[in-house]
Amino acid sequence: MGVTKSALTGGSSARADSIEWYQAALAFLSGFTSGDDYEAYKEDHSYDDNTMSGYISTYFPKSKLTLFLELARNDIAWDIYNIILAPDHSIATNFGMRKYGVFNNNNQFFGIEYTKLFSGRYFHRLLVGPWYNREGYEYSSFGGRHFAAHSGPDSDDFYVYFGIQYDNITIIPSFNYERHGIQEPMIQTELGENMSTELLNPWSETKIEFRINIKYKYNDYTINLYLENEIVKNLEFRDKKRTGTVLWIGLERLINTNEIEKSFKNLFKNKD
Repeated sequence: MGVTKSALTGGSSARADSIEWYQAALAFLSGFTSGDDYEAYKEDHSYDDNTMSGYISTYFPKSKLTLFLELARNDIAWDIYNIILAPDHSIATNFGMRKYGVFNNNNQFFGIEYTKLFSGRYFHRLLVGPWYNREGYEYSSFGGRHFAAHSGPDSDDFYVYFGIQYDNITIIPSFNYERHGIQEPMIQTELGENMSTELLNPWSETKIEFRINIKYKYNDYTINLYLENEIVKNLEFRDKKRTGTVLWIGLERLINTNEIEKSFKNLFKNKD
């Protein structure tokens, strides 16, 4: 069980260069509301990206069942009245379960998980900070690498898997159903020097993935085999689709530094 609070500040906004390092370091201490000041609410909404979440995970030893839940909010509120009227505004959820010993077999396990990152049902009436959708922070990325949920803003993600695990082999087939642009299926289009938002069609971009991950241990080595088949419907919110297949093969070995040191000592000892 725990609570986290974070804030992104600065970014590419005009005031970024005027923010001192200590202000950035203490940005997460900003209040949960703007204290009835609507102008401050709009300013914080425009620049800072505040998030706060609470999570809990519970394990039941007798049934070997794990349940977990996380609730998070990605926007400060105007005042406490705003929270009372719209408590689910800009709310993200993640919940699921993992079950070990399926069918009374300790080598089998099962899991299911769902993540919701909708913009919120009131996005057309209230200012909202969509999850990971701030252009000023490069959509929650750094150096071209995304550090947020892989499904992106205004999305949801359903994941289910079943696994078999023994001492030398693990097999995990899984299924993933992911949607993008659930409430705002729009993209930015460039018209001359101006950017405009274009509504293409009312359907979400939907990705369906089937995967199987196999790991086999042989002596000190682990052989990995990963196969994924992907189907994307309504690609880019147009009547387009894309299919793809990924095959990855890997070989791993844990290197013990003591063994390396011993080998070098034996090598030079033999030369002497």
